[in-house]
This record gives sequence, structure tokens and C-alpha cells, in this order.
Amino acid sequence: MEREFREIALAELGETWGPKPAERLVQNIRDNGIIVPVVVAEIPDEDGQITFQLIDGNRRVAAARLAGLSSVPAQVIRGFSAAELAQITLLANSMRATNPVTEWWALDELVQSGSRPDDLARMTGLSKSTLQNRMSLADLDVRIFEGLARGDVPPTVAMAASRLPRELQDQLGEAFSEKGILRKRDVDMAAAAAARTGPGEADETDPGQDLVGGMRTLAARAIAAGMTQGEWLAMAKEAFEAAQVDTDQD
Repeated sequence: MEREFREIALAELGETWGPKPAERLVQNIRDNGIIVPVVVAEIPDEDGQITFQLIDGNRRVAAARLAGLSSVPAQVIRGFSAAELAQITLLANSMRATNPVTEWWALDELVQSGSRPDDLARMTGLSKSTLQNRMSLADLDVRIFEGLARGDVPPTVAMAASRLPRELQDQLGEAFSEKGILRKRDVDMAAAAAARTGPGEADETDPGQDLVGGMRTLAARAIAAGMTQGEWLAMAKEAFEAAQVDTDQD
């Protein structure tokens, strides 16, 4: 495994993914250049031609392009496996503001290589619930995911949408395709509307109707607060067991 530092032309780097850089970052790079080098991996193809894979620094590269730079300082690494490159990506993200797209790619690469949830938690320092949140992007509507990758959908909005049922995601994806914008309140409103109406009209004579409606409302609030399905089910189970104990003692 080898490492070296050198300037890499921006034309040699592919498209960047994830949140768009803040204007403050763009101006800082315009004034001072890039202080912390990006990390790229040399990837040889079957013919021996070298291409560069951006491992860490999507926002810096995007900002450098907006600032008008032609090249960026880079740490070039060679000889790493795909799983090792994925681990480097996760470690780099854990040190600062995360990029959910590159994080998801890295986690997916590690899962495909055989890493288990315990392995991922140990190597990243992330809790299992946080890892589950990151991996939920695999079930995100493709239109919303592409918007996230381009920086048109904020990460918090994409993560909230990824927790919704497929039919709701499809509605939000369709609206995003038409309007070109998706906001957190759009996701919250979709979840709340589903909680009020449910999958179908309830039977007015059903004595459990109010209870079901209340549970749907609570579930919608849990989704809006960022709770995962597993966390919600665990909390509901704990509450049910506690209620049983209270009933037994009456």
C-alpha cells in the first residue's frame, strides 16, 4: 500500500455527490485554496489505465470547482481493496460533518464484503440504530436518492423520507420530480396524512378505531422525530409489557 501527496486536476476527478458546499466554504477556498488535501485512490482498469476515485473530499472538490480552481492538493493512495477504501471513507466521515451518500456507499460495500452489524459498529464507532438509519437509504425512492446525491435534497429530508412506506415515498418522489424541491414539512405532512387516513376507511362500528387512530398518530410523530421502526417497536413493546404488569397488580 502506497501514499503520496500531489496536485490532481479537477478534470481528472469524477462527479461529486452529496450535500452542496456552503457559500462560506466556496469563498474560503477562493481566497485561501484547499488547506486539507482530499483523498483519492488510484484505480487501474483491465488495460492498466489509471482513474481516480474520490474517497474523501466531495464538498471540497465541489467548492473548488465553484471557486474556479483547476486542481486540488490530494493524498493519492494505492493498493487498497474496495472494502478498505470503504472503511477509510467511513472513518473520514466520522471525524466531521457526514456525507450520507458516500457513507451509504461505504457501508453497502462493507456489507457486500461480508461485514456484520457488529463489525460496522466497531470500526465506525456508530451505534446500531445509527447504522440502520444510514442503510435505510437503500430503500429510498430512486428520484429522492438522486436528488440527495446531487445535493438538491437535504440529508435530513432524505433520511426522514426513507422511513416512510413505499407508496408515500412514491408520492413524494413524483412531487419532487415535478417541483424540483422537497422539504422536511412535505415529508412530515405525508406521514401525518397517512396516520390520519390509514390504508383504508375504518369501520365506524369498530370499538378499536380510536385506539388504532391514536397509534397511527403516535407513529407519525415518531417518524417525524427521526425514530426508526425498530426503535418504535421496541418502545411500544416496553409500554405494552409495563401495562400488563400494572393490570396484573390491580
